[in-house]
Amino acid sequence: MPLMLHFRVIASIWLLLGLLGLVLSIRECLRLLQVGESLADNAVESTFIAFGFCALAITTSIGFFRTRRWVRYIGSITAILFGFYCLSIIAMTGIEFGVLVYGMSWLGMAFMIYTLTVICAHGRQ
Repeated sequence: MPLMLHFRVIASIWLLLGLLGLVLSIRECLRLLQVGESLADNAVESTFIAFGFCALAITTSIGFFRTRRWVRYIGSITAILFGFYCLSIIAMTGIEFGVLVYGMSWLGMAFMIYTLTVICAHGRQ
């Protein structure tokens, strides 16, 4: 499969993950603020962190779509952060939140490895 097709697949998945996460984190932040949480509470702070990561994922997808030179660095950082997040879910919760969350975490790890493999293959060309 040509490398550019891999870039399109990765860009589409990062865009989907970023937009979905962005909508969900904004919805969760608004829900927490309606309940009466202040902006200094940990739950609201974590949604702002999720918001920032989703914006990074969208930026990464734009870089992959346009095959920019900086996507090797930003894409690697985004993939590694995403891998640490998935690994933390696997290690700390296991199947406590259900088999779906556990399976999606392993799927996220596989996507992280796929992203890093394509970035490394692009660097060798």
